[in-house]
Amino acid sequence: MSTDRWDLGLDRIAGAVWFAMLLLGIVAWHSSGTPVAGAAIVAAVPLAVASSTGALYATCAAIPLIFHPIHIGTLTLGLLELGVLITAFGTALRIGYEIAHGSDAELRKALGPLKLQVLPVGLFALGTLSLVWMPFDFHRVEAMRSWRWVIFEPVLLFALARLAIVRHGRAPLALAISAPAAFVALAALWQLIDSSSSFSVDEVRRSTATYLHPNNLALFLERALFLVLIPGLVLRGRARWFLLGLSLIIVAGIGSTFSRGALLGLTAGFVVVLLAHPFRRGWRLLAGGLGLVTVAFGALATDRFTGAGSSGIVSTRRYLWTDAVHMVRDFPISGIGLDQFLWMHQQRYIDPRIWSERYVSHPHNLLFDTWLSLGIAGVAFLCAVVLVGAWVIAMARTGRLNLDPWQLGALACLGAGLGHGLVDNGYFLADLAATTWLAIALAAPERPDSLTTHD
Repeated sequence: MSTDRWDLGLDRIAGAVWFAMLLLGIVAWHSSGTPVAGAAIVAAVPLAVASSTGALYATCAAIPLIFHPIHIGTLTLGLLELGVLITAFGTALRIGYEIAHGSDAELRKALGPLKLQVLPVGLFALGTLSLVWMPFDFHRVEAMRSWRWVIFEPVLLFALARLAIVRHGRAPLALAISAPAAFVALAALWQLIDSSSSFSVDEVRRSTATYLHPNNLALFLERALFLVLIPGLVLRGRARWFLLGLSLIIVAGIGSTFSRGALLGLTAGFVVVLLAHPFRRGWRLLAGGLGLVTVAFGALATDRFTGAGSSGIVSTRRYLWTDAVHMVRDFPISGIGLDQFLWMHQQRYIDPRIWSERYVSHPHNLLFDTWLSLGIAGVAFLCAVVLVGAWVIAMARTGRLNLDPWQLGALACLGAGLGHGLVDNGYFLADLAATTWLAIALAAPERPDSLTTHD
């Protein structure tokens, strides 16, 4: 693994577009419902044509804003969705121009080997088929919306990210995700001071920042954390202190959520790192750090940690999982379709003992969520993704696959999502789906020669 110093490697146009698109996004958000918002969106289109990579980096800042859409006339649209579509449009125009002039080398390099396209193409196919084999048509509109948010647009993001990585490397993309996360973490810390805006449960105030629930915030922050923490720990030079500073802010933001699932996510992320890149006393340090965090959590928020007065694993999740098993039993092949859990659970399957949780929109487990959303084929797809990740870790551990620090951080990001997804939402929200596919793009090798052979 290389531990050389790094630089952003951006050209002036990409950097300028990144900055300009961020400004336009801020203008659109604060002027929602006025003609100014529409004008800002229109102005973003030529910027995306000028530099699709700069537009992509700015789009990443909209990931934690999925619950804050903007209004343009009668339309209600999310900045993340707008950013993806505008960036894709600008990229398509640029690619068309390059192909017409015979300069498509970057595109061919971004596409890489055919096996790199199997996962995104497979998800797109499964997500589209799930719309066809839905057992009920009552809520097809919600299924179509979910298809856009967690299938189509994340796959687009993967393709855009691969092209951006070929052009400018992995560092700018990782920072484009994690730097906004640090600002969100600062907002979360401010909420602990401003008690009127925090989420109170189990006699402890929990921050939500730009999200509707503390657990949603933790799910996003823990993934963004590993994208900069691992490079900050591995790389040398002054820039590492910037990365570690961002990491410290994000860690504090995660702490402000008092999320028990975050402990699973962080543990899983570090386990992935130690499996792929062992270092001396790594497991002892992980065990010691986890022990200290657990003790601190229990001391600062005892009721929250034990789940004595809130929805914990014993009091709620076991019933949710039992209800999900009943759904799977009734629809083992097709599942129930994308974004159908809320109404199916509420009307037909909810255990009366958790009637207070009748508005829960997912089964709080990635396996059940995947099975119910995409059917049995989705379970096979999830297993394939996990096996590919295990293969990458095994190849890196034996030295047959060269991973740079950004790739290792992306693998840890995916591991954190899988770990936290055991007890919460693991993928089927727009921000989680986007972050997942950006992390896959970051973790994937740029060229086949990343594989090395040893005698």
